[in-house]
Amino acid sequence: TRRAARPRLGRRDAMPGDIPVFAPSGESDFRIYHNSMDLSRETLRLHFAKFGKVLDVYVPRDPQTGQPRSYGFTTFHDEEGMEKALAHAATHDITGVKVPVSYAGRKPRQPDGGGGGGDGGARCP
Repeated sequence: TRRAARPRLGRRDAMPGDIPVFAPSGESDFRIYHNSMDLSRETLRLHFAKFGKVLDVYVPRDPQTGQPRSYGFTTFHDEEGMEKALAHAATHDITGVKVPVSYAGRKPRQPDGGGGGGDGGARCP
């Protein structure tokens, strides 16, 4: 089943040493949702990279405390990687932590067509 597509416009908050990811217009955005349960972005990226090329790992932060929230999103380069991750298990075991995953769909867009605001989250390619 094909998922809805959205062009990737690039990254806002790259980490030191990151190579910015820019995809041509029309490239699909295949995202999964996960309860990240205090796992680092790098740990999540390494785990989900077993299933396909990971473009982005996003774990939002609480704007008041700066602490990571208990959920996040991983974006795959293609549908195959996302589908493999979803088919692997409804709950992944990542370094001994049980992490539920589900299809997240396209990143929400504002009514004027602009991107979402953001809340100080951190991303990892």
